[in-house]
Formats: sequence, structure tokens, C-alpha cells
Amino acid sequence: MASGQQVEHLDGFLHALLRPDYVGPPAGQIVLNPAQLAAIDTTQIAALAAEVVRRNTWNGPTMALFETIVSDESTEQILARPDMRTVPAAARNAWAGQRQNILAAPSEQRAQYVAIRRAILRALHGAGAKLLIGPDSPQMFLTVGDAVHRELASFVDAGLSPWAALVAATRNPAEFMGWRDAGVVRSGARADLLLLDANPLENIHHTRRIAGVMVDGRWLDAERLEEMRRAVVEKVAAQD
Repeated sequence: MASGQQVEHLDGFLHALLRPDYVGPPAGQIVLNPAQLAAIDTTQIAALAAEVVRRNTWNGPTMALFETIVSDESTEQILARPDMRTVPAAARNAWAGQRQNILAAPSEQRAQYVAIRRAILRALHGAGAKLLIGPDSPQMFLTVGDAVHRELASFVDAGLSPWAALVAATRNPAEFMGWRDAGVVRSGARADLLLLDANPLENIHHTRRIAGVMVDGRWLDAERLEEMRRAVVEKVAAQD
């Protein structure tokens, strides 16, 4: 924050919330140690969020990534997701191995970790901090494209409105990059558009109901998008 750069993955937030009398190793990205969890002072979250706003620090919390890693969902269930067919077997196996140690932690501790991260995200949003949808894909069971939908849902699961989640995925990234002609629908802006069959403000999962995409001056309807997905799946299957 002092350097002026954006913060990814909520890195440093959990460590900053440790009580002054805490003695032990620093809190990293994933905190499942019961002593560390007990030492996190959630009453200081609001003050930390206010400091983030004061410094105008951007944040890409990557909620879906860590929630997937520590979830009670079995690795087999995650690997059965349709989008996993686009991931080479070597990567799927590596991700499964990396998750084994994390699942050894009791479910209650994993749930507490997720709850703290969600509380931080709510506080950041409530304080007016700048937020970005950035799922960090391809990474640990998150695939390019699908991961954005999961990150949007994670924002809503944390307590943000669908509107706030969508702003973090469209207008905010354009503002962060300094692009005045992107991230919004208006005359003169880039015609990179996603057309949906249902209203995502009513249900954030409606972002998956894609009728088509206008990108770089080309219209790709749902049938064409499905053809492209099948081609990727077939290519990965052939390599495996």
C-alpha cells in the first residue's frame, strides 16, 4: 500500500489483522492454523478498509480461488466440472496433489478463513475501496473464462450486490487501466459486449446465460462459442 501498487489476493490483510500480542509465523495467503485464526482481530477490519480507501489502493481479492481450494467440495467433484475438460491431465493432477494438505485442516477452520476474507471484502466495498474482478486463472481448478463467472458469484456470496460485482468486472478494470473507451456501454466506446438471455442483476449466475459476444467487431453467437469450446476440449483430450 505504501508503494502505491494494487493488492492482489488480499495479500497481507490477514497478517495486518493479527493482534499485537501474537507470537508466531506471519499469516500468509491461506490461514488455517487455529492459533493464527484466533489471533486475527476482526474488529480492526473497518479501520484497515478505511486506510485502503485513504491511500486509494486497488484490490483484486481473488475470492473464488481460495474458496475453491478450501471448500468442503471434494477434489473429485471439482474435477468433474465441465470446464475441467479444457485443462490438461498433468495440470489437473498437480492441482489435486496441492490440495491434499489443505483438506487435512478441519472444515470449521476452513469456513472461518473464508468468513474472514468475506468480511474484509464487504468492509472494502462498504468503505468505497476500488475492487477488481480478477480470478487469477488458469490456476488451481479455475479456468480462463469460467473463473470470471465464479469470481462474480463469490463477490455476491460475500454480501455484495450483483451490480457491485459487475462494476468490478467491467467499469473498474477499465478505470484501473486508464481506458476511457472500455468497460461501459455508450456511444464511442468499444463494442466489446456480452449479450445475455437473462438479467444478471436478478441473479448473478445469469452471466452464464450467454446469447453471444461482440468482440473486436465480430459477432459470435452461442452456437459458435460452443464450437470453440468443443475444439479446445478435443485438443486437450488429444494431448492427454
